[in-house]
Amino acid sequence: MEEKFCINEKNKVKPPCKYFGKCGNCNFQNVDYPCQLLLKKEMVERELKPFLKEAKVEDCKGLFYPYKYRNKLILAFGNVNNELKVGFFKENTKEIVDIEECLMHESWATKLIYILRNYVKKFKIETYDIDEKWGNIRYAVARFFDGFLMLTIVSAQEKIFGLKWLFSELKREFKQVSLYQNINDSDYSNVFGQRFIFIDGQRKLLTSLSGIKLEIEPKVFIQTNTKIASQIYCDIVTYVKNLKTNYIIDAYSGIGITSLLFAKNGLKVTSVEIEKQSVYEARRLAKLNNLEIDCQCGDAKNLLPELTKKLPDATIFVDPPRNGLESAIEPIIVAKPKNLIYLSCSLDSLKQDLSKLIPLGYAINLVKPYDMFPHTNHVETLVCLSLNPKKWFIYLVIKMSATWEHFYV
Repeated sequence: MEEKFCINEKNKVKPPCKYFGKCGNCNFQNVDYPCQLLLKKEMVERELKPFLKEAKVEDCKGLFYPYKYRNKLILAFGNVNNELKVGFFKENTKEIVDIEECLMHESWATKLIYILRNYVKKFKIETYDIDEKWGNIRYAVARFFDGFLMLTIVSAQEKIFGLKWLFSELKREFKQVSLYQNINDSDYSNVFGQRFIFIDGQRKLLTSLSGIKLEIEPKVFIQTNTKIASQIYCDIVTYVKNLKTNYIIDAYSGIGITSLLFAKNGLKVTSVEIEKQSVYEARRLAKLNNLEIDCQCGDAKNLLPELTKKLPDATIFVDPPRNGLESAIEPIIVAKPKNLIYLSCSLDSLKQDLSKLIPLGYAINLVKPYDMFPHTNHVETLVCLSLNPKKWFIYLVIKMSATWEHFYV
């Protein structure tokens, strides 16, 4: 048996970040990057071992330069002994690690942190204390693409001073700026509240991903690592094209990036998404890109039964949240699509779903891990499955036998 790769002194490096061990976000930063990729491949092999027979886990796809890759920044604000803290929460705590820079972001983040620190001090804005339920500014959420900065200030109260000044300072440093305010007066640690207020600049962040034009607003989800996201999308589209399928059902489709990529490559696409705002964005982006997709708004578990009846030969692509498919797996089991493509951000939920699919006669054709977040223990995993009719028939016979046995007993 091949000896497993493990961390040793040769693989360890000096962490380049001065906050390593404090903020807890990049817990693999003391391991050289090639070793990180091997560890993540082994992680997937170990967790999916019960389901791997003929298929092998491919090498983990990473970045040539595993720094400065994040396009999103979430900063928390706090006050300790009358000293302002701007930074990240220490892992599993409410303690804020004060930072000036982050090596996972380009220089735009350093400039932004400096401006925000001066802004809070200049206007003497009280930071929000979730335990005391007192204060105002809670978070700053930034997206950055092609010189365009979109910033959302999250406050507990609608009235907050100095936003016009903040906008003017941002305009000095960045080519294009969009400034929003979000009101979050809840007692929970979730970042955004329900209400957004546009302050100044351009309303939408303009960019593109894998050839798809995007116009992004603050709440819209887009992958933080666009280089790896583009690689994943390219691999999925290539796999689907090789299947020579005409229809695809894209479940958990978000703002429809994968749906639009499928449509761009000549497939007829029905997308399923539960968030109304995301469905609205998907329909708008389809018009912007001059592509046609059928956008369905609703829970996958409720929409999939009817869709799979209408499109019995469709390939199903799923990209569920961390909890996995949950009850949405039942209509997939009933529909028994010939091909199922599963993109997972959680190995735990992926294992749970595969444990239900593999006994039905599904075979794994491809397992490919991706390093969406270098220097962390997170891994994104693409699994492509196809239904073996003989195994499906055997499963039905066994199930019917068990049912009749129970009936006669």
